[in-house]
Amino acid sequence: MKTGRWLPVGVAAAFVFASLFVLASGAAAAAPPATPPPSSTPKAAQAAPTNSPAATAASAANTIIGESVRGLPLEVGCIGTGERMILLVGGMHTGSEIVSTELALAVAELIWTGDLVIPADLRVCLLPAVNPDGVASGGHRNANDVDLNRNWPAAPDWRPLAYHPDGGLVSGGAARLSEPETRALYDYVSETRPSVVIVWHCCAPVVEASESPRAVMLAHRYASAAGLEYIDQWSAYAITGEFIDAMDRIGIPAIDVEIERPDDIALTQHRAGLLAVFDGLAQSSTVTKVVPPRLPDAVSTATRAVSDTAAPSRTVYRIQAGDTLANIAARFGTTAWVLARENGISNVNLIEVGHALTVPVR
Repeated sequence: MKTGRWLPVGVAAAFVFASLFVLASGAAAAAPPATPPPSSTPKAAQAAPTNSPAATAASAANTIIGESVRGLPLEVGCIGTGERMILLVGGMHTGSEIVSTELALAVAELIWTGDLVIPADLRVCLLPAVNPDGVASGGHRNANDVDLNRNWPAAPDWRPLAYHPDGGLVSGGAARLSEPETRALYDYVSETRPSVVIVWHCCAPVVEASESPRAVMLAHRYASAAGLEYIDQWSAYAITGEFIDAMDRIGIPAIDVEIERPDDIALTQHRAGLLAVFDGLAQSSTVTKVVPPRLPDAVSTATRAVSDTAAPSRTVYRIQAGDTLANIAARFGTTAWVLARENGISNVNLIEVGHALTVPVR
């Protein structure tokens, strides 16, 4: 694996993967010089905060963990020197879910500028795009037309043909970990053993965890702080070969966080969720309860302003021939998951012509 220094750039760079990270060998030198303190100031008081520009530059490094089908780098950027590592992952799906890469880059900037402070005992690493080929092409799957979140060794349910609402039947690959992107990330996680991996997807206001007690505890914290719903299991449709299930097999706590809307990274909400995870890891390295009680509402004032918007009104739509739940949702500015929840639909692929749907409308 190649390593070096990194500097995250703006969210707009999500659409040009080569610009996801600017290698900054002079990052520390570029940081504003510290003002010499008065001689009477104790040295301990002169130490830069964890996320000051100088401290961030000094602790930042990037690692190219592999390449995509088309030879684009999979680049992980890490900040911090703590022993425990949190891995944040975007762009498992791209195309309509490019917002997950945008959020990863925005979080990187928050960390770089000191607006998201990393506790001293933690190290935060980000992989903005598992699927850089999809970022470059605008497609949902990789250059082999494989859905990368259906290609993991999540025994016994990996299948060569899987389902995603964006494409119906999709390829899960020729075999488990058949794709260079999934193999590279799997090897990296197996080697580095993060304390937790958080993967961003889109689009539903929910958080789901692997079966690890730590993952469940941290997922509850993230959901409560971000104003999202914690769910025990994704039920809108069957998922095979999924990343978080594969992490269970190798003992890595993993969390799926769904960004609610494809056009809004909801940075304030997800910053609150990450801070809750940082705090949860700091409080205890051992979790004894498999399913903790729902935490008290810890949404910040700023986040509450986002989540406490007026409840949506509702209208009724009668299903027409050729409709799918996904295209109905797109028509009304919502998601298939929300429609399924509102109408008690257990399988988003089974809807009946003539059936009346209740549709929330803001």
